[in-house]
Amino acid sequence: MAERSREALSRPGLDVFSLPKSVAVVGATERPGTVGQTVLRNLVESRFRSKTYPVNPEHAKILGFEAYKTIGNVPENVL
Repeated sequence: MAERSREALSRPGLDVFSLPKSVAVVGATERPGTVGQTVLRNLVESRFRSKTYPVNPEHAKILGFEAYKTIGNVPENVL
């Protein structure tokens, strides 16, 4: 079953999920222990190479990245 899942994810039509060009982390924050901080930090510290956009109306920067007030302010389409 696991092999079938890997096979399905490698199909070009599903690349948007397995190899996105960019992602937004809505609710990203620098506050330790929060889901938003954990998700953003994991993306930054992993081998994930897609553009990452933190979204939070209360912060100008999060973990060194420019933060956007709304998903509509992100300069490109995100997954």
